Amino acid sequence: MQNNFENLEKNKPELYQFNELNKLDESTLDLEQYNVWEYVGDYEREVCRLMWEMCRDKYDKAMMVSYWHGGIGDDSKESRYQDIFINKCEEVVSSYINNAPTWIDIIIK
Repeated sequence: MQNNFENLEKNKPELYQFNELNKLDESTLDLEQYNVWEYVGDYEREVCRLMWEMCRDKYDKAMMVSYWHGGIGDDSKESRYQDIFINKCEEVVSSYINNAPTWIDIIIK
């Protein structure tokens, strides 16, 4: 999987820097997740929803929103954590989606 959120608003990058996002309260970050949904298709929306559910706290949510808006992109500790966190989330989501039930499962049961 790759970052398929190219349609997101990129003209205000300072709003989506991890350090700025991490200052927001959790409910504001939750609202930002819904704002992302306006710019993505159905498949990406489901990926977004599933990845969001893997966030443990507001730190992870700030990481996720930052990623959706282009990522941290430097060699900081936060950037390395973001890469690992996002890769793990994408791996789990990909596995989940690939094993989603289909009409065949009805016949088997």
